[in-house]
Amino acid sequence: AAHHCLAVAQMQAGHHGAALKSYDAAVAASLAAADGQTIAILRQAAEAAMIAERPADAERFASQALATPGGIEVSARARADLLLL
Repeated sequence: AAHHCLAVAQMQAGHHGAALKSYDAAVAASLAAADGQTIAILRQAAEAAMIAERPADAERFASQALATPGGIEVSARARADLLLL
C-alpha cells in the first residue's frame, strides 16, 4: 500500500516518471501479497501514464491488467474501462 500511496502523491506533485516507477512497485507488491488490488492499481497506473503523456506505459499497464495477472478475474466493467484507455 505504501508504494501505491507514494505513486498517488508523486502524480499530484507532478513527478510523473517517479510515480510510474512507484506504480510498478505497487503492482509487484500487490501481486506478491495477493491482496486483490492489482487490477485497480494497474488501471490507476494506466490512467496516470496517460496524464503523464506516456502512452506506451499506459498500454503496458492496461495490457498487464487485461492479462489477468496471478489468475485474478477482471470484471466486465473493469475490462471495458481498460479498453477505453
